[in-house]
Amino acid sequence: MKCNLSKLALFASHLGSHTPINMDLNCWMSEWLSCADKEGSQLFCTILWKLWFARNLAIFNGAITDPVKLAQTAVQFTQEAMPKKGLNNLAEGGTQKAGITCL
Repeated sequence: MKCNLSKLALFASHLGSHTPINMDLNCWMSEWLSCADKEGSQLFCTILWKLWFARNLAIFNGAITDPVKLAQTAVQFTQEAMPKKGLNNLAEGGTQKAGITCL
C-alpha cells in the first residue's frame, strides 16, 4: 500500500495496524474482514470508509486530511454505532491485536 494517509490513519487508530509489506492487499483485507474481533473489523471498515471520503474531499475540494483526526473520528463514529457493551473496550484501545490476525 503506497498511500501514506491510510498507513498513518490505521496506525493512529486503536488498531495500531501496520500495512504488511509481504502480503497481498486483498488477502490482508480479507484477514481483517473475517477477524473474530468484531469491534476491530467494524473500526477497520469505518477507517476505510473515512479514507474513501477523505480521498473524495481531496479530489473535489482540494482538502487535506489529518490522519490522526481521521482515526479519531472513525473511532467516535464506530462507538456511536456500537451497542453499549463494546464501547469501553474500543475506547480503551481494546481492539489492538498482535500479528496479522485481527491486527
